[in-house]
Amino acid sequence: MKKAVTTAVLICFCMLCGFTPRMPEMFDGADLFTAEEEKRLLEEAEKTAERTETQIVFLTYEDAGGRSTEKYTDDFCDDREFGYGDEEKSFMMLAIDMDNREVYVKTGGTAIARVTDREIEYILDEVFEWMPDRDYYRAAETFLEAAEKALEEDLFSDTAAGGEYGYGADEREPDRTGYGPEPEKEAATAKDILMRFLIAVGVGGAVTGLMLLGRKTGSRPGNAAYMASSPRVLHRSDRYINTTVVKTRINTDKDSGSSGGGSGGSFHTSSGGNSYGGGGRSF
Repeated sequence: MKKAVTTAVLICFCMLCGFTPRMPEMFDGADLFTAEEEKRLLEEAEKTAERTETQIVFLTYEDAGGRSTEKYTDDFCDDREFGYGDEEKSFMMLAIDMDNREVYVKTGGTAIARVTDREIEYILDEVFEWMPDRDYYRAAETFLEAAEKALEEDLFSDTAAGGEYGYGADEREPDRTGYGPEPEKEAATAKDILMRFLIAVGVGGAVTGLMLLGRKTGSRPGNAAYMASSPRVLHRSDRYINTTVVKTRINTDKDSGSSGGGSGGSFHTSSGGNSYGGGGRSF
């Protein structure tokens, strides 16, 4: 009772200040959770929402009506108003599509920019640890933990490389600027250039000397001597000196999704004109 009164007072205060936080929501159409599991998930999701200022939504269903998981969840979100706060409208959804057999993590509002595509894959990796056993409750519980990390931390920055998440700098996707690690550049130093020049001069001089010695006849014959003899090649050789390779990074902008990506994750526009991010994986 005390908690309910406190929550009501908090909501009224926020409404007076022009800010309306939205509580987590559960739409278990496929009946994957028990009543007790739904209660525990919503309690934990409320704490996650307060810490991340992001509404959490759970959605399960058995009939997609011939639509893909992305299309179904787009239409579902278009028909409702999700999002934490009146302006940010940040939300994250875990959708379990039993018709198309797909798990989908959806982002909306400011959560699109806060969660990268690589972090969406990280969340799916964590959730799918429990899918082979059909432990949907643990999958949803793990989703909450992974989603909070993605919203609150830059999981794949240089500071996180090789950290607790087990992804090194060389294994991660390009960072939020759209560029990956800079390739190494091989360049010849002044000493190398000088050494190569001296070797080339020495080899050239030796080859020239050999050619001159081969052509020496002791006296200068007339034109008739050359006309009477047949030409012949005394010496021919090819010598490999060196090859220098210079690698230079070419900066390119990374565009993802049908409408672009920017500093966060990729996104697309639904038939209702709203932008959503995220991604899914079949099970």
